[in-house]
Amino acid sequence: MTVLNIPQLDGRVPEEQVQGHTPDISPYIQFDFYEAVYYWDPVLGFPDERKRLGRWLGIAESCTDIMACYVLKENGEVIVLKSV
Repeated sequence: MTVLNIPQLDGRVPEEQVQGHTPDISPYIQFDFYEAVYYWDPVLGFPDERKRLGRWLGIAESCTDIMACYVLKENGEVIVLKSV
């Protein structure tokens, strides 16, 4: 999703040239790899804190939601979340 110095692309990214629209890069610029993030754990209840700390691992390409991402939990488990 970066512009290449190829004259045929006319300053556009290859995906835009092929598909005809500018790709959405917003999921990629939210967090840096392994950045600490908070996520909501719906399983936990009172008196435990539902807001948990994890590490952002990247965009979940296998998920249909464009903003879904992989998060590394404190116990080492990797989960897919739509919001962090």
